[in-house]
Amino acid sequence: MNPAAGLAVTVVMWGTMVPFIAALLKVVDPWLLSLLRYGFAMLFLLGMLWINERRGLFAVSYNWKHMLALGASMAGFSTFYALGILYSDPVTAAIVLTANPVVAAILSRFLYQAKLPKGFLLALVLAVSGGIVVVRGSPQALAGNGIGFQGGEILLLMAVSCWTWYSLKVQDWCGKYSNIRTTTITSATAIVWLALVWLFFLVLGDTRFEPEALNIGPVSMLIWLSWGAAGIAIILWHRGAAHIGVPSASLYLNLIPVVAVIVSAVLFDLRPNMYQIGGGLLVLSGVMSIQLRRLGNDKPT
Repeated sequence: MNPAAGLAVTVVMWGTMVPFIAALLKVVDPWLLSLLRYGFAMLFLLGMLWINERRGLFAVSYNWKHMLALGASMAGFSTFYALGILYSDPVTAAIVLTANPVVAAILSRFLYQAKLPKGFLLALVLAVSGGIVVVRGSPQALAGNGIGFQGGEILLLMAVSCWTWYSLKVQDWCGKYSNIRTTTITSATAIVWLALVWLFFLVLGDTRFEPEALNIGPVSMLIWLSWGAAGIAIILWHRGAAHIGVPSASLYLNLIPVVAVIVSAVLFDLRPNMYQIGGGLLVLSGVMSIQLRRLGNDKPT
């Protein structure tokens, strides 16, 4: 699959995370939810790894210090993301998540002194502005409420930072592995950290699980978030980020609020308004400007 098309698929899968995780948090605590997501994803990833490589997860050697660090960052992302959604308003949560390309650009510059690609700043302004416009057009915001700091926004920013660091370091430490193997081994070490977090809060008594509330809806959402968002989407993300760089790939993530609007329209019969349509076009123009510039640079001279 073309890396840009893969990133588009990733955006679609990740665009469902906010509404689906918010729904699942009504029946399960964030610690167990994160563990279940990656646990179910691991079953899928191990099968994909065997089909593609005909070798098991431990058939090759790893630098376990690096793998555990990557797993900790992935676990931090999942935990902070779920907590951020739990303790923030959906409107402000979506605004914070538009900071993805900003965080990616800053960390890339700080860790590697990397130069931003030409046209990145314009694309960044378009993508961030578009994401904010999409969120501003939500029913809560138009009604004059729903925008306010509730504390979870800081956790979401921490989640974005964890994911960006993970994405950058994967390219340094996992270059000799396939995208499927990279996703599988880092997810495996993430499960170790997530299990420790869940056990810690289990001992404290700060856990919640309502099995009687599990019907076809929550179960379907959990499978989708596991095999799709925590499985296929991460594999495609690694490929796209390696091809165009983490900062540019992060611009695609500002299409997530657009996808959320579309999902709401399809599943919950909520029609998008002009704010949301216009904001989506702004984000799309930002992403396309980077892609068109890359195509121009790739032409033979």
